[in-house]
Amino acid sequence: MHLRTSASDYRSLGLTPGKVQRWEDGRRTAPDEKSFEWWYFDALMEDGTAVVVVFSDNFAEDHKRGVSLELTTPDGKHRTLNTKFDEPGVFAKDHTFVQIGENRFEGDLDTYSIKVSADNPQHLGVDLVLKRRFPSFRAATGQLNSGPAYFAWLNAVPSGTVTGTLTIGGKATAASGEGYHDHNWGNVPPSDLLDKWWWGRASVGQHRIVTYEIHGKKSVGGTNIGLYYVGTEDGIEVNAVGDQVAVLEGPLVKHPDAKHERPIPASISYAANGTTSNFSISGPMLLSVDLLAEQPWSAKLVASVFGIKPRYTRFQSPVSLSVAGRPIENGTGILEYYELQ
Repeated sequence: MHLRTSASDYRSLGLTPGKVQRWEDGRRTAPDEKSFEWWYFDALMEDGTAVVVVFSDNFAEDHKRGVSLELTTPDGKHRTLNTKFDEPGVFAKDHTFVQIGENRFEGDLDTYSIKVSADNPQHLGVDLVLKRRFPSFRAATGQLNSGPAYFAWLNAVPSGTVTGTLTIGGKATAASGEGYHDHNWGNVPPSDLLDKWWWGRASVGQHRIVTYEIHGKKSVGGTNIGLYYVGTEDGIEVNAVGDQVAVLEGPLVKHPDAKHERPIPASISYAANGTTSNFSISGPMLLSVDLLAEQPWSAKLVASVFGIKPRYTRFQSPVSLSVAGRPIENGTGILEYYELQ
């Protein structure tokens, strides 16, 4: 597995180095048995509420369209809405326009409208506007390949202002904060290529930080690929990928979720060009999911035979930023740990 970075790679994908075009955040796959795609949004509101919205097609190979919403309020209460649709939905190719049922995710890189209808048993919904503050970017072409199989990523909005309403129990409340939006797609299930990944984003002072470390399976070379981005509204300070990034996991500790059998690294840090960021799992745990929980018994049996225990954990993470010659700054972000093995 490798990140496509050559001039011919850019040409074959129709991309321009260092520039993201509006169509790149539109539909990128053709519906079929293996291809998947999702548009992801998260936000930390000024009152401490964490919001996550995902619009997806064929995620987890269920051949359905999906809309999920997660709200974690400052009192620690976590509310989740996961809705699946058999209908095909509407997907535009020239910009972001995804309509699934009464729910819509629409934008043009600069401004996005994200609406999840509260007409559901939980009476849970959002009606939000995300306005980009930092330039869109990708890691080189954004595409990780192993032969014809690929997994791709675009960071359409590293950071932006969020305004609108959150609806809980049928009651709509005005909210504002900072948000993030990215887009993933591919032509094979991620578990065909990856063992695990870390994904982080944070605001520290005037800086926005975006990171990932993706671990390839042994069958695709066992490659580890890192990304470390640090930017301000004035421009990008660090945009390092692959061997340009030093990634270090902290010591193993007991997972905060008692149902999670494996330990977890206490932190993960990224360093490049004299700049270091450290994400810690010591913040509130926003979500911990057994990815086999909703699978049929046959899938669970196969996973048990091969010792596979896929899990997903999301934290509200304390983050530090260290730049040579400057005092260490601290902030808050969201950290994901996705275990596919």
